[in-house]
Amino acid sequence: MLNFLTANGIEDMAGLDEKFKSMIGAQMDIREKLKPVERRMDTLKKAYRAGRHLFQVQGKEAADGSRANPKARLHSILRQD
Repeated sequence: MLNFLTANGIEDMAGLDEKFKSMIGAQMDIREKLKPVERRMDTLKKAYRAGRHLFQVQGKEAADGSRANPKARLHSILRQD
């Protein structure tokens, strides 16, 4: 604790309070920047699952000779909630 106070030039409670406020502000900024990334991760997870399903369907088509439309299936999977 003493190292933190010394390294940041904190000499009193007001200085400590100001340092914590700036740290919390930085944390909030980072959290706001991560929100779009988290939303994008959900979209990418959905696309990954759809891609895996598409490869499975294509593998079954090759095995049994059927002709399903994998692009249409992929679009329908991506549009699901």
